[in-house]
Amino acid sequence: MPLPSGTWKANINGFETDLVLSIDAQGIVAVTISSIPFAGFWDEVRQALCFSVSDAFFTANLIRTPNPAQVAQDVTLHLVGAVQVTAPPGPAWAPFAVRRNMYGWFATRIEMN
Repeated sequence: MPLPSGTWKANINGFETDLVLSIDAQGIVAVTISSIPFAGFWDEVRQALCFSVSDAFFTANLIRTPNPAQVAQDVTLHLVGAVQVTAPPGPAWAPFAVRRNMYGWFATRIEMN
């Protein structure tokens, strides 16, 4: 199942923001975090997303709940993964990046079935 485009609610180690995704036929993903655009890749087979933001590398897997959904049942989509900061102090939107270089992150979106 393809990665749904649109606005997701993201939490990056406690920093809440919008994550906007759009994907093309080749799996190239346009990613926007806090109005800053970046590019990434979607692996359909692994249901995995990866993208780089300034000095941070994000990875995540897509999880659908419930799976499988019943007819007319909403599905919550979750992108769950890790972000590794490669150079302190990290991106301007991540002031927490000074103390360590690996963090958790997730994003959610409701999909009407």
